[in-house]
Amino acid sequence: MSVRVSEREESSLEFLKVLMDIEKWTLYKSELAPKKFRFMINNQLVKHSADAYSYAKMANSVYVRDYETKQIREAYLIKAHSSLQAFVAQLDVIYSICKSDFMTNKEHARIAKESFEGLKLLKGLIKADKERYKGITPLI
Repeated sequence: MSVRVSEREESSLEFLKVLMDIEKWTLYKSELAPKKFRFMINNQLVKHSADAYSYAKMANSVYVRDYETKQIREAYLIKAHSSLQAFVAQLDVIYSICKSDFMTNKEHARIAKESFEGLKLLKGLIKADKERYKGITPLI
């Protein structure tokens, strides 16, 4: 049975979907970009979006059972958040250089909004993990 859009709640894995959508968009746009911008786009945008998604996926695959696995998961989430922040910074730089050769104002606004949504979801996940695993401490 399907659920109405207005009654749907946010999935706990929404951050993975958002990051995957950002990476897919970036790969698609890099294929369409003029050759003179492709190197810059592939080295900056594609790399950071792929890193963000990969680190988030790695963090999600860690099963927390002790302090060490808690630290590993937290490190991957922080790396994913940092990579997405770098993506946002480079997106603005590349947009100011390439402008209409690479993306329209509407596309820029949409991907920036999606990126900030991803940042918000990752930050919320990091905060939720701190609360969820606060009882797990080192064995010293």
